[in-house]
Amino acid sequence: MTIRFDDAEKVRDQRKIDYGDQEIINGETGRMWAAMFRIYNGKSCAMENATLPGWMVDLMMAVAKCARLCVNKKEDSYVDAINYINVAHDIDKRSEPRHDGT
Repeated sequence: MTIRFDDAEKVRDQRKIDYGDQEIINGETGRMWAAMFRIYNGKSCAMENATLPGWMVDLMMAVAKCARLCVNKKEDSYVDAINYINVAHDIDKRSEPRHDGT
C-alpha cells in the first residue's frame, strides 16, 4: 500500500477536526513528558544520556493521549490511554529491576 502526501494531508486535516490543533496538543504533551522525565530522573529532564524503559514510554504515550483529551474529548483517546497504561503495567511487572526498587 502506498500512502501519498495528499492522503496523509487528508488524515492530518481530519485529525485536526477530530482532536484539535496539533501544536497545542504537542505543547501539552511536552509539558507532561518533561514532568515525567523530572520524576524518573529524580533531578532534571535533560535529555543527554537519557534512557527510558519500555513501561515509561507507554506511560508517556498515555499522557500524550491525555493531552489530546485536554483539547477534545474523544472516546478513542480514552481507550488508547487506558491501553497504553495496561501495557506499561504489564511491561513493568516483567522488568528487572523495577523503578520502585522491588
